[in-house]
Amino acid sequence: MAKTNFAEDRIDDWHNLAAKLRSHESSNGHLVNMSDWIELEVRMEKNEIIDKIEQDRIKKEIERWKKVLVRIIDVVQTLACNNLAFRGDEEKTGKHKNGLFCKFIEMLAQFDPIMEEHIRLVKEDKSRVEQMSLVIRCVDITVSPIKVKEFFIQFVIVDDTSGFGLFSKLEEVLGDLGLDTYDVRGQAYDNGANMKGKHKGVLKRLLDVNPRAFYTPCGCHSLNLVLCDVTNCCSKGSNFFGVIQRLYTLFSSSTQRWEILKKFVNGLTLKPLCATRWESHIESVRAVRFQTSKLRDALVHLSNVTQDSMIRCEARSLVENEIESFEFLFSMCIWFNLLNIINAVSKFLQLEDIDIDIALSRLEELINLFNEFRETGYDSCKKEAKELALELDVEPVFPEKQKIRRLVHFDDLGVTAADDDQNLSDEQKFRRYYFLYIVDQGVFQLKERFKQFQDYKKKFGFLFNLKEHLSGDDEGLKSCCMKLEGFLRHDMRYDIVGVELFNELLVLRMVIPDEITKAIDVLNYLSSSSRQINYPNAWIAYRIVVTIHVTVVEAEMTFSRLKLIKSYLRSSMSQDRLNGLALLSIESELASSLDYRKIIERFTSQKPRKKFQNQ
Repeated sequence: MAKTNFAEDRIDDWHNLAAKLRSHESSNGHLVNMSDWIELEVRMEKNEIIDKIEQDRIKKEIERWKKVLVRIIDVVQTLACNNLAFRGDEEKTGKHKNGLFCKFIEMLAQFDPIMEEHIRLVKEDKSRVEQMSLVIRCVDITVSPIKVKEFFIQFVIVDDTSGFGLFSKLEEVLGDLGLDTYDVRGQAYDNGANMKGKHKGVLKRLLDVNPRAFYTPCGCHSLNLVLCDVTNCCSKGSNFFGVIQRLYTLFSSSTQRWEILKKFVNGLTLKPLCATRWESHIESVRAVRFQTSKLRDALVHLSNVTQDSMIRCEARSLVENEIESFEFLFSMCIWFNLLNIINAVSKFLQLEDIDIDIALSRLEELINLFNEFRETGYDSCKKEAKELALELDVEPVFPEKQKIRRLVHFDDLGVTAADDDQNLSDEQKFRRYYFLYIVDQGVFQLKERFKQFQDYKKKFGFLFNLKEHLSGDDEGLKSCCMKLEGFLRHDMRYDIVGVELFNELLVLRMVIPDEITKAIDVLNYLSSSSRQINYPNAWIAYRIVVTIHVTVVEAEMTFSRLKLIKSYLRSSMSQDRLNGLALLSIESELASSLDYRKIIERFTSQKPRKKFQNQ
């Protein structure tokens, strides 16, 4: 809408008002605005305004409900006029004894498309709500030896999945449980933006309230993202896993083709690729890696017996262009070894009682294994690929492609990168732009995504191995203790005193046995009441160290139980009952150790009392 001086400036010259009005009516701004107004008026008459699609959708929904209500009212009138009961034992459509009203509606749905659509919408699962799993990690000092445990608390319904909404719900639940957010010393989530956001995520909001709640991104999820980035960093990597998925899809989409596969392959079965658990790709690759010849025989047989031209073409393509290709065999050996290395560390990180110091050592070992694989892995994988090629009667060479030679002019300066590539053989290109590229990408991503773990090493590293880190440099030890005091202080509240911790560690490193190297072992050594009194700051510091999260595997596993408990047949279950059943299922060991006799005695003593009081 154009703005004019007549609209913005006030009029105080009333004698010349008529002249000013005539001047305004002929001005460019007035003409533009009038044109826009007339155009809007015409569009409204033709129903061509900007929200036409939304208005049409609203009108269709209104008309649908009118038609549905007319039919429901007719059913109500029919039952009421004949003095028939509406309800049965159940009040939902699709149930066995749900009464005459629901049966009449179901009967209409068999012949009327409007009621059929209405029944379909009603049968949709109304219990599909966003759930957040709350798991608490703590140090159990009531048992000997001391153990780090993670306990499932409850599922929480969240309506607002933003960082503010999730944090508000978290604060509310912790308050209901009688837990103070100031007592939190660690928080761990997946790598979602609403959870780990540095500005508005749950991480940032909790740190604003309590800076001592150290954040850890889930180690397994970060490792999963590393593998995802490594796979997608080059086209050859993504193409390789595309072939693995094509093999599974070809045989699994038909029971007859699956029987052919079972006839030739009687060991490991083909497995699909998981879109979320990338480290599980090793199972898919292993089935092809150790049964390549049998799998090729199954594909050849399938291409000979099938009547479907598309299936025949797909089977022959997989044999001739992939399995009988030395480059594919080489790639398979590379990925199997890489996945095997990552999968071993991923399984270890999923242990419930894993500590941050052990996780750090494993991640450092993983980076060293990648660097070692970079130096020696190519030759070892090439040897394995040649053995596979010999078994398949495939020539173990890379197919030479025609080289495109560029015309060199007299004024060209030096040798460009493109010229250098032209001088490389296909195998050298494979090593440089595929093998070395994915390994280097893996090392880079491991260092990038586990920066937070390295930050913990700077803060708590001097506590991980007493004999290694506490011997020698007393000034460095004192500096680390004073920095740790600053990290664990907020609003005049502090967990430890740096100078006192320094003095305790000086004594502790001289008396502690040599076989004690891990943080949890030191904590067990300090668990006696006399040592807790003598080393109070060390006792607190080591409890905080082992409390820091490494992964959120326990929280992820609770959702697997959620799917089993709240199935389609039990979709109307209340949240309290869901949490009760989930608690009994997830914490089954704890539930089996409880003594119910006191609860039974209390219940049985109150029940007769109420009965006699009512009489």
